[in-house]
Amino acid sequence: MSRMGNCICLLVISCGLAAAETRFGLPVENLETPKSFQFLELTDNKFAVAQKPGVVIATAVYGGPWRYYVDVAVSNKSSQSITLPDDFVRFHKNGTAVASTDTRLIVAEMQKAFELTQPVSARSDGPNSFGTAALQQRAQAEKERKEKQDLITHVKAFAHENQSLTLAPGKMTMYTFVFNAPDREKMAFELCVEAGDAEVKYEYK
Repeated sequence: MSRMGNCICLLVISCGLAAAETRFGLPVENLETPKSFQFLELTDNKFAVAQKPGVVIATAVYGGPWRYYVDVAVSNKSSQSITLPDDFVRFHKNGTAVASTDTRLIVAEMQKAFELTQPVSARSDGPNSFGTAALQQRAQAEKERKEKQDLITHVKAFAHENQSLTLAPGKMTMYTFVFNAPDREKMAFELCVEAGDAEVKYEYK
């Protein structure tokens, strides 16, 4: 955590339009006005950063257009403790408020689905089992399995239900939320993050 906290302090950089990227194999959502934010490299992805008096908020949203994963890092830069409200991250899509899903249930669901998938075989039968196409397919399948496992590990580690909502001075904590939107179409949505006296609105296209 201290390493990520140092990133908040030292690696905040100005950035224009970020190139399309993925997080754990899922597409990272694009901000409507990225030039309104600064960005930092955090856990191998660019997080949109808002610096307010006494607090720094960094956010990345990925997945969609139905299930959205939201990672929020909050750093307390004030001299007093900050206690975040239970719903300090709020999600709206198509004008409708979407409640966060129990992240622990999502982890259990993903883990079960992952265990039901067959592991990638070291070889397959047939004359073309060692051809270039076959090797590429196996490599791609293994890459996708690793991304899924990494996502499960990440969501489990940073599930917001398991994290303290009280941040001591100088403390930084990462929180992961999952929102299942009833509208499965790709469309604009909005994220609001409340920390201390600050409220930051992120609009995505």
